[in-house]
Amino acid sequence: MYISLEGVDQDKVQAEFKPMSLDIKIHDVQGKNYRCAIPKLHKEIVPEKCKVLVKPKRIVITMFKSSRGNWVDIHHKEDKIKPSFEKEKDPMAGIMDLMKNMYEGGDEEMKKTIAKAWTDARSGKTADPLKGL
Repeated sequence: MYISLEGVDQDKVQAEFKPMSLDIKIHDVQGKNYRCAIPKLHKEIVPEKCKVLVKPKRIVITMFKSSRGNWVDIHHKEDKIKPSFEKEKDPMAGIMDLMKNMYEGGDEEMKKTIAKAWTDARSGKTADPLKGL
């Protein structure tokens, strides 16, 4: 990982690597302090093999993966929708979970739209698109 930053003194860089996180602190760069922290990495690293190298125009952070393979992202991301293969589960539950995730992750306009649709559906205000066929 590269951090573009000039005027860094190697002695003023603190690095803490843990199996699932990293925390890099850079002190007194032209009177400012910087920090790069990733509290939950995508997968495990080997802290003893990780290092920080200061170059004239950037800082190079080398992380050593504990297992082979490509990382989709450096940050760990929770799956918002986890597929369920329970045969006895209500088929509408998957749609309800999807709507819940959209509501929780949406902006204010999205929340208003979903809330209105939900209220209309529960009160019977929505027209049946198949009525009259």
